[in-house]
Amino acid sequence: MPGVLMTARAATSVRRPQADAGVRVLELSYQLSSLADRASFLTAAATELVQTFGGEVVSWNDVLVAAHRFDFVVHPQTPETAMMMAALAPLAGVHPVVRSFMADGRRTAPVPRRVSDVTTADEWHRSPVFQEPFRGLGLEHQLGIVVDVRAGQLLRGWAVVRSGRDFTDGQMGLAWQLQPLLVVLDRMYAAPCGPHPGEAVGRYRLTPRELDVLRLLGMDCTARQIASGLRISERTVHKHLENLYAKLGCRDRLGAVLATREAGLPFTP
Repeated sequence: MPGVLMTARAATSVRRPQADAGVRVLELSYQLSSLADRASFLTAAATELVQTFGGEVVSWNDVLVAAHRFDFVVHPQTPETAMMMAALAPLAGVHPVVRSFMADGRRTAPVPRRVSDVTTADEWHRSPVFQEPFRGLGLEHQLGIVVDVRAGQLLRGWAVVRSGRDFTDGQMGLAWQLQPLLVVLDRMYAAPCGPHPGEAVGRYRLTPRELDVLRLLGMDCTARQIASGLRISERTVHKHLENLYAKLGCRDRLGAVLATREAGLPFTP
């Protein structure tokens, strides 16, 4: 194949062995949770996803179909990959994976999926998405991992693209386990935590870890997502929630969110 993506393929020609999924999630949690800002996170996450899934191009995408908006960060950053993403912009609404995600109808991010999960090979090869940006670069397969979706309107998430063989079921299982971490990290870097107001924190005697749990709770993260993002067990998350509810004088998630707003704690959207 002509050397359109030789730089990307050379960079991923030596790939580390597929690690145990739980170990890999924990490893990425440490590597990606303490970066300076959102731009640093997106670059580092794209690099890690290339290595994790053996991709040749990885992009973070923010699609707003109604406004025909398509923002992206792509790795590796080359003239060819930039042209590929620019060509995808007007086609985002007809991309079979994007359409599948946005039609899912779930309140939470739908499970990761491949192009081959949502359309046949013939339909994919006839689609304008494949004919224009993909075919020209010799790319065939795509894996999508969503971090936020609102049916018919908004889609945010990661796409891993490569030639050769399709993504395996084992890699799909790893993508499924990584998704909660990517959801939490996206929200953390989208709305970084500011200084904690000492008076309100002191009033409720909240620990630093309880503050972390409370902030992610206010971002609508599930216990599983909080556990993944903070590198603790779900059982520990539930214990922190019990303590939070007791200290805040409430019984559930909604009560905790309302209490933090009334107290002036800036951990909720």
